[in-house]
Amino acid sequence: MKKNEVINLIKTKAQEVEIKDLTSNILERVKNISYEEEVKPLPKFRFRPRLAFSASLLSLFLVFIFSLFIYPEMTNQNVAPQFENMENVLMFSSISTSTLLDTSNTSDLSTYLYDLNGRNNNENQNKIDDELTELTKYFGVMEKLFASKHNFELKVDAAKAGYGESMRFKTKDFLNEETQYEMNLNQNYDETSHQYNIDGELIIGSLNYQVRGKSLDKRLETRTSIDDQNYMDMNYELIDEKHHFDLLQTKEGILIEDVTLIIEEIDNKRIVELYINKDQGILSYTFEMSIESNNRVLKVNYLLGDESLESGELLIRIRQNQGENIYSVLVKPDNGIPYQINKGRKSPQK
Repeated sequence: MKKNEVINLIKTKAQEVEIKDLTSNILERVKNISYEEEVKPLPKFRFRPRLAFSASLLSLFLVFIFSLFIYPEMTNQNVAPQFENMENVLMFSSISTSTLLDTSNTSDLSTYLYDLNGRNNNENQNKIDDELTELTKYFGVMEKLFASKHNFELKVDAAKAGYGESMRFKTKDFLNEETQYEMNLNQNYDETSHQYNIDGELIIGSLNYQVRGKSLDKRLETRTSIDDQNYMDMNYELIDEKHHFDLLQTKEGILIEDVTLIIEEIDNKRIVELYINKDQGILSYTFEMSIESNNRVLKVNYLLGDESLESGELLIRIRQNQGENIYSVLVKPDNGIPYQINKGRKSPQK
């Protein structure tokens, strides 16, 4: 039963309950009660420093314990990266585009499909099964977005030779593994177009990307390149307090992907919407993070296609399989039986 139906059912049942009016009976009984007023001297207040100090310590201790259980550190909602300035937007742009461009070091784990009773489910594939192979690469971006600390722990360094500024920042994933980033930039203000032109490099371990772009007001455009034939274009804009990132990936000179990321905060909780544009329609995924047995879990609601709609929920956990960390994906179709799929998980760049 859906949430709205439950709420309506509760309201209906509440209206069916008849509450008798007992007001007159109660007033009549009160009138017949006889009582005498008894005056007792108030006890003298004595300040006891030790007792007050002990009570204060106990209160602080209870608040501390309460915060540990109710607001565990790994929820990270209070320290998650914010986009209050273009510097943070530029860092996230570099993180997301480089993560999606890097297809090396990916586990070649076979996909296993089975329902919750352990029966093989390969014969009855849904559309989401085909899309998961492509969707998996976005799990790494989501891990970094939900688990990384505020400002991506940015540190400004002395400018590297040939550049006007240098910075280092890092991300964490759901296993608290870190990825280190180094960015060296030149930014020049163009008085004609009233925008900043950006030219620089992004270094992640042994990988080196060229970064170029321009910034104007609350908009940013960048291109992160492996070479002239392989790159990711990113356009950012703040619209109605929502952060819109349009990503276009080109591989071997051919546009292969057109996606949109929308990030917003709802009731102090981060929500990320992912839209993948395809010939058969738009694939829509809504991500949020939850905590399960002290572990971070991705919860995803999906809606696939414009004509033949398919919808449901994904629960994505990280588990060990033959010595490797994998994504264990519980698929819960709205019109079907839940089943499990295991997908390979890319190791972070050091």
